[in-house]
Amino acid sequence: MRKITIIGICAFLAASLISCEGRKVQNAIGKMRVINASHLSGGVNIDMDYKRVYATDIEYLNYSLFAPYIATRHKLHIKDIAGNVIGDTAITIGENKNYAVFVFDSSGSVRYRIFEESFITPKGSYYKMRFLHLSNTAPMVDLVNGKTGALVHTSYTNADYSEFETYAANDSLFYIVNETSTQNTIYSQPIRSFKPGVFYTMYLKGNPGSLGIDSLGLFVIENNQDY
Repeated sequence: MRKITIIGICAFLAASLISCEGRKVQNAIGKMRVINASHLSGGVNIDMDYKRVYATDIEYLNYSLFAPYIATRHKLHIKDIAGNVIGDTAITIGENKNYAVFVFDSSGSVRYRIFEESFITPKGSYYKMRFLHLSNTAPMVDLVNGKTGALVHTSYTNADYSEFETYAANDSLFYIVNETSTQNTIYSQPIRSFKPGVFYTMYLKGNPGSLGIDSLGLFVIENNQDY
C-alpha cells in the first residue's frame, strides 16, 4: 500500500513539472527616472548596484525616461558630471511602482530627493500637477493662478514640494510666482495649455537676477505616462 502511495506521489510531481514546462519566470519590476534641476552639477548620472546606468549624462533642465528595475532593494550612487558622488544611498523599488530622482541646487550646493510617482489618471476635464521649489537662491514663494488670481501654494522654500493635485484643464493658463513676504511677482509664466488627463511636474528653477540658462523660471514636464 505504501509502495502504491509513493508511486502516486511521484506521478503527481512529474505531472506538475510537465505542466510548468515552457512557462517563463518573470521578474517583478518597478520604474525610475532622473530629473536634473541642478545647474551647478554640470550634468548627472547614476550607478545602480555599482553599474553606470546612462551612456550620456543628463544635462541641466533635462530628464531621463522611466527605466525598469527589478523590484528589490538597490544600491544607488548619484553623481555629477565630474563623477563626484552627490548621493550615496539605497532605494527599494516596489513592484509596478514609479520613482523619480530629483537633483537640484540649494544655496550653492547640489542636493537630491527621491519621490514615488503616483499616477492615478484624473477623470474628465482635469489634469494633475505637482509643484516643487528647486531654485538655488530664490526666497520663500507663493504660486498663483495667473488667470484667476487664486493662491495655489503658499510659503514654499527650497526643497519644498506638493503631491500631485487635481485642477481644471485650461488651454490659456499661466502661473506666477510671488515672493511670500512682499507679494512682489518675481516670475510670470507664458500662457500655455494644460491638457485634461495629463500629469505635470512643475518646478521653480534657477537664480533671481541671472540672465543665462540658470535664470529664474518655471520648468514644466508634461507626462502622459508613456514616459
